[in-house]
Amino acid sequence: MGVSRTNALGLLSIGGTLWALPDFQPGWFPGDGWDGTNSQALWLYAVGGITAAFGVFYLIKTVIIPLFWSWAIFRPPAEGVKAASPPAAKSEPAAERPGPVEHPASVPVPDHRLVA
Repeated sequence: MGVSRTNALGLLSIGGTLWALPDFQPGWFPGDGWDGTNSQALWLYAVGGITAAFGVFYLIKTVIIPLFWSWAIFRPPAEGVKAASPPAAKSEPAAERPGPVEHPASVPVPDHRLVA
């Protein structure tokens, strides 16, 4: 079992939600620290960023990079140069198969019976 694209999108969305929650609901995280910050909000920023990063890096690895390489490797044919076509199939008549090989009647068949 590994991470699928669906799991990566889930990690990205959950991480983004955790990251954005303190910004969209600041009333839930009052600044009670000596510098006016909230440890819960800082924790959500850290965990949300790490979770979203896992999703982003997996999607980059499995979607973005292969798309980039397929784009970078593609070379259109040069102008005036026709693309190579497969060779035409030859339409020669099929050769006749020889029939079964028959033993000539003049060749004696040894008798393999045991003599008691």
